[in-house]
Amino acid sequence: MLHIILTSKTVNAVPFIRQLDEPFEGKSWVVLAASARGWSNYGMQADVYHAYQMIHSHGIPDENIIVMHYDDIAFDKQNPTPGIIINKYGGPDVYKGVPKDYTGDEVTPQNFLGILRGDEELVKKGKRVLKSGPNDRVFVYLDDHGMPGSMFENLLPNNISVYAMTASRADEEIHSDCGGDERGA
Repeated sequence: MLHIILTSKTVNAVPFIRQLDEPFEGKSWVVLAASARGWSNYGMQADVYHAYQMIHSHGIPDENIIVMHYDDIAFDKQNPTPGIIINKYGGPDVYKGVPKDYTGDEVTPQNFLGILRGDEELVKKGKRVLKSGPNDRVFVYLDDHGMPGSMFENLLPNNISVYAMTASRADEEIHSDCGGDERGA
């Protein structure tokens, strides 16, 4: 398996999305992860769901998309629209159809790294991991609050086809507001 992680602060995956329209010989693989749980962290899961919808709409099949999320906000008692998640004011439902590859207690740093490594122990447990090859492209998105230092910063060489991003730079902490007062998030 050939992987690279590049550091980038972006609010969307425009460079990667543009690449989806360019012909190439391999497959495109995607790992999307929201690292926080609970209604107060609504934005993290909503952003991951939006990323899924964007990637899926560009023709990446679900068998090449791995999603890690707590899956605890869609039917939270504070959600005024049960089963519907938005990631911008007045936006569409971004929750519908999102895979549930790793949810709840399965959302761990160990499982996230195992997904990236193609960990056979996870496969033996029936879990999905990256199965990318040297001709494939990989997009990794980790949505978190951020803290000093980034797990993606200066990790691997930048001469292979992997685009990775986090919700913040290595030197900042973020909080998002996807629903505001109308959703109580």
